Amino acid sequence: MKRMYTRAADNTLLAGGLSSWLFSLINFFSPSEWMVVGIIVGIFCTLAGLISGIYFRCRRERLLREWIQSRQVIAAAPVNEELEMLERD
Repeated sequence: MKRMYTRAADNTLLAGGLSSWLFSLINFFSPSEWMVVGIIVGIFCTLAGLISGIYFRCRRERLLREWIQSRQVIAAAPVNEELEMLERD
C-alpha cells in the first residue's frame, strides 16, 4: 500500500498534467475558432435532443396504443374515443 504522501504526490502530478494539457488545448484555438466550435457543438446537441425526443414520443404513443387495444380486448367494450384522442395529437 502506498503511503499517503506518495498518493498525494501522484494525484498532484496527474492534476498538473491534465491542467497543462487543457491550457494548451485552450491556447491552440483562437477565440473566433472557439466560437465556431461552440456553434457546431450546440447544433450537434440540439439535433441529438430532437432525435431522442422524437424517438421517445413515438415509443410512448406506440405503448399507449398497445395498452388501449389490450384494454379493448379485455373489457370487450369500444374505447374508440381514446384512440381518436391519440390520433388528434
